[in-house]
Amino acid sequence: MALRTRKRVPIALEMELRTHNGLPIALEMELRTHNALPITLEMELRTRNGLPIALEMELRTHNGLPITWKMELRPHNGLPIAWKVKLRPRNPIFHGVHPSISQPANTLQCVESRSFPNLSYFWPQKLVLKMKQYNFDEIIDRRGTDCVKYDGMAETFGGRQGLTPLWVADMDFATPDFIVEALKRRCTHPIFGYTFANDAYYESIISWLEYKYGWRVERPWLTYIPGIVKGIAFALQCFTEAGDRVIIQPPVYHPFRLVPEAMGREVVFNPLKLENERYEMDFEQLEKIIDARCKVLILSNPHNPGGIVWSKETLARLADICAKHHILVLSDEIHAEMTFPPFRHHPFASVSDEAARHSITFMAPSKTFNIAGIVSSYAIVPDDTLRAKFYSFLEAGEFNAGTIFAYEATTAAYTQGAEWLQQMRAYVMDNVRYVDSFLRQHIPQIKAYLPEASFLVWLDCRDLNLPQEELVKLFTDRAGLALNDGSMFGPGGEGHMRLNVGCPRATLEKAMSALEKVFNPK
Repeated sequence: MALRTRKRVPIALEMELRTHNGLPIALEMELRTHNALPITLEMELRTRNGLPIALEMELRTHNGLPITWKMELRPHNGLPIAWKVKLRPRNPIFHGVHPSISQPANTLQCVESRSFPNLSYFWPQKLVLKMKQYNFDEIIDRRGTDCVKYDGMAETFGGRQGLTPLWVADMDFATPDFIVEALKRRCTHPIFGYTFANDAYYESIISWLEYKYGWRVERPWLTYIPGIVKGIAFALQCFTEAGDRVIIQPPVYHPFRLVPEAMGREVVFNPLKLENERYEMDFEQLEKIIDARCKVLILSNPHNPGGIVWSKETLARLADICAKHHILVLSDEIHAEMTFPPFRHHPFASVSDEAARHSITFMAPSKTFNIAGIVSSYAIVPDDTLRAKFYSFLEAGEFNAGTIFAYEATTAAYTQGAEWLQQMRAYVMDNVRYVDSFLRQHIPQIKAYLPEASFLVWLDCRDLNLPQEELVKLFTDRAGLALNDGSMFGPGGEGHMRLNVGCPRATLEKAMSALEKVFNPK
């Protein structure tokens, strides 16, 4: 690549791009000089699917011209890029790394990235990262859209009107614009016929899972499913019979109990135990309750409603026990993408060979990107024998046939959604901190378990010493708030309520103020 100034002074620029993980990106880069050498270089790199890489770039001028560059990185897909950029001209005046932006133009600077922690950018002037800022404070009226959270609230809460809805596990944030635009583009074509999952759909999931969790999934392991609860039901129908026993770990997402019971399976409890105000698995009790009739364990990973991100060691031990007793683990990992730093989500099937051989994993972008109504779930089955049986069952009823919008939304979410997710998680975590601080200061009788993942906060109200029915009425009748009754999550849920903080701060402040007035009327 040869560059010349307007005075025809030649500049030799050597650029080397080396990917460290083999994953492509879509990147637009603009370099402009700030000194007497008014050179504009525009370079655009585009690839098939716009997925993130760790990129190392070296710029070495060979003629010693002290050029100061401004660099703008504008990713087209919102996915974070790890950069190592070094400018090493032969001219000896470029000789050091200086952290201060106020240094002269002929010195190098280290600009720490706020967006991407633990990454440094080395450049002779400030590196400008242009990222869209999303507005999570926007109040959007959802009434009249047939949404369960608002329009279905009266039916669930005994006909009560005017409650502030903080219950159903979807968010009041706008679905990301890149997903909406992807759906709009597809809607410009006037025919919505039979469709299939294309290469971009599968590649988006595979690359996202490796990017998020370092989990390398093979394409044959994947299939679409019409919802995770339905996927669990399909697996129970495929691998169990009436009278078989299904293990769950309460307090836990209530369909884990309701679905097996409705199908004539016996539900067996392996309750979680509280240790230092954090839930842990009780492996000793699990070993005691297992018998020959136990065929399946349904795992919530991360745990709902407790917000627990299970450690790799915990999951591996669970896998060993289930493998020893030939128990299939159905792992619901719908909240995985919302794991908060410094915690790290471990897909169950990734923690050991035993886990991979004895599990079906269910995931979806629906909770993360607020598209539950699109139904965009998928299953991952690494084991050949399990996969052949389960996927044959799905194919027989065409349960694995997705919709146009599910494929489009998933692909858009996983190729363009990393920056939106990062901003949304930060906003939700601030909401969690706000609730925790408010309760500590104003209503210490109610304690919040700080979630390690998700926008759901488990509230411990046992110090109020109220029967569960009275506790629910305190929130609904006296505070005007619609939360989930903790007892619906099974043993251990009594004395608790589940609060959804996936909403604008103003909504949360209004709710906390209403709750405070119950305890501190003025």
